[in-house]
Amino acid sequence: MMRLLIIIVVLLALVAGGIFFLLENPDRFKSQITQVAETSTGYRMTINGELSWRYWPPVAINVNDLSLARGDEAPFAQFETMSIDLDLMPLLTQQTVVDVNDVTLSGGRVDLVIDDKGNSNWEIADTTPTQSTASDSSGDTALASTVQQLSIQDVTLTYQDKSNNADYEVTLGSLTTSELASDKPFDMSLAMSLKDKIADLSADVSTTGRITFQSDSGRMAMSGLVTRVDLTLEGEPYPGLTITTEGQWRPEEQALILNRNDIQISTLRMSMTGLISIAGETPRFDGVINMESADAVRLGQDLGTEIPIAFFQIESDFSATADNLNFRTLDGKFDDSELTGSAVVGLSASQKVKADLRLDKIDATRYLGEAASLETAVNRSDAPTDSELIPVKLLKETHADATVRVGRLDYDGYQLTKAKLTVKNDGRRLNVMANSEVYGGKVVLGLDSSLDNKVTTNIKLNIDGVDIAQMIEMPGITGTIAANSNLDFDGTLLSDVNNNLSGQSNFNVKDGSLDVRPLKSVAQTVDLIRGKTSSVSEWPDIMPFDQMVGQHVFQGGTRSGQILNAQVENLNLTALGGVDLQTETLDYDVTAMFKQTDDGAFKVSDQLAGVRWPLSCSGSINASPGELCFGKEGAIQDLVKDIVAQDLKRRGNEKLDKLIKEKVPDEYKGIANDLLKNIFK
Repeated sequence: MMRLLIIIVVLLALVAGGIFFLLENPDRFKSQITQVAETSTGYRMTINGELSWRYWPPVAINVNDLSLARGDEAPFAQFETMSIDLDLMPLLTQQTVVDVNDVTLSGGRVDLVIDDKGNSNWEIADTTPTQSTASDSSGDTALASTVQQLSIQDVTLTYQDKSNNADYEVTLGSLTTSELASDKPFDMSLAMSLKDKIADLSADVSTTGRITFQSDSGRMAMSGLVTRVDLTLEGEPYPGLTITTEGQWRPEEQALILNRNDIQISTLRMSMTGLISIAGETPRFDGVINMESADAVRLGQDLGTEIPIAFFQIESDFSATADNLNFRTLDGKFDDSELTGSAVVGLSASQKVKADLRLDKIDATRYLGEAASLETAVNRSDAPTDSELIPVKLLKETHADATVRVGRLDYDGYQLTKAKLTVKNDGRRLNVMANSEVYGGKVVLGLDSSLDNKVTTNIKLNIDGVDIAQMIEMPGITGTIAANSNLDFDGTLLSDVNNNLSGQSNFNVKDGSLDVRPLKSVAQTVDLIRGKTSSVSEWPDIMPFDQMVGQHVFQGGTRSGQILNAQVENLNLTALGGVDLQTETLDYDVTAMFKQTDDGAFKVSDQLAGVRWPLSCSGSINASPGELCFGKEGAIQDLVKDIVAQDLKRRGNEKLDKLIKEKVPDEYKGIANDLLKNIFK
């Protein structure tokens, strides 16, 4: 028995001695390690440093200074230290299957470059080993069946695509996994930072989840993958982004199937299902997208912009490429409005929007009114404000071919129904067509702008059968209006319209009424001077009429040079002056003259017919004629003189007619009338 024990001890000593002999010479495994790497990846691995053993705990091989390269090219990846915890006996006995307990990679740099012609420094055409390579290495190469744990720390990866002007840097802080084995899920945890050097964007990314590799198909399934992204753009931090993903990568189709992809940023929740394909020239997504926010105002605040909408929800059959976003079908709600239609948004240098949208109703005051109030508060000043009417820079950068239909549109007290707006812009010419039913009639507006060096704009407006009192906030006139305008101006600002608008408008108002208080005020003054009461002074403040026709001419801007001619039955009105659109004020010299007539609502005595009634209208553009217009200072005396002269003429003619009738023989009455008819002119 003692002899057997001695033999066993000697054998164990020999084995231990052999093991320590092998452990003292780890460089003998360099070829095995590099062959395993090359067989598995197709890359040439070079171990520049020495191999050493870590004896405890547990036994592992430490590899220093190793690199990866494609063939005989310069290395694209270099690593400082790699520690491999292997099952020792299979490795010492040079078995073909070796279990790896742990792989730790620490420190290193990977530089991936695509040149101007689109060629990369890392892609391998065919990594499948040839028959000769497989047979030659079958006796020498150990293949890893499983990796119990993978850990990578402090590795920097750079990606530069010179053909597409892309430059990224990724710093991998840590990557750890559970057991890596085919057809078996493993847990993964990742923390890294990303920099886009072109866009001045950086992001901190952390990911946890479970991944499964399928050995027969090479597919990779993801479940419970949660990613957190914190973005900083041009030095400004953005709200954190959380992404939850369930899906599968299919290498044979070069496609990622998204069974679930939920994104949350601030109060925005976005869900995507579909397919991401990289088989073509550019990546492409096809699927369904759903976006909603219960507090869009806060979302805008967090993103550093203004969103006047309180709530929105949008669902779309959606596709996306690097060139455009295609909302093939849109179905959504925001606040009290419902939206349907389709839209395509181009992402090239000259962005293009193509859309066909329908809204059941919208209260634009809620959005445009609030924006206007904010702008007024921010820019509050005694100086008149100017605004850009034709945003040339935006129009040159963003092309459009869009149609929007609205069942009912409310804005600042106005209500339009069956409204349609079409915008076409190719960066050189802007064309806008709008039409709507409004207050019993229809309005059609056309705008055509040339966006060349000298911006010129033509505006055409047609109004038919519209209740004028509801359309314009001027309580001095009522009726049903038909009108057409053809106007031109040069420039892009409101001040340009003030300075050079030209063209004319023709109008016809039927079955209306007119505020005649300014005329009554003048008549009452004249009556005081004359000592007698005229019929005009006894008119009601609002006089009805059957028809008003007229013409309005702009020449050289809106501030001055305007000519307005209107005829209301036997009353002629002429106005000279202008409107300042920036200060919203007007200033006109108005002349009223009555034609002699035997009937009509505006009938006056012979003394008041044929003389000019001077008025001055000045003040806010929104005030009524009764508040704006008064007898022109210094002109009342001239009016009285004209009335007196008119009366003297009338009386002289009447006296002369009586004398001719009584004193001149019948055969000479005609000659007498011809000779004396102008004596009192």
